[in-house]
Amino acid sequence: MGDMPQTAVRPEQLQVDFKDQALIY
Repeated sequence: MGDMPQTAVRPEQLQVDFKDQALIY
């Protein structure tokens, strides 16, 4: 999970990614 793929991204997926990044950071 490094770069954010902005291709056919769902809002739920974005939320999950943000949560994961928040935990990582």
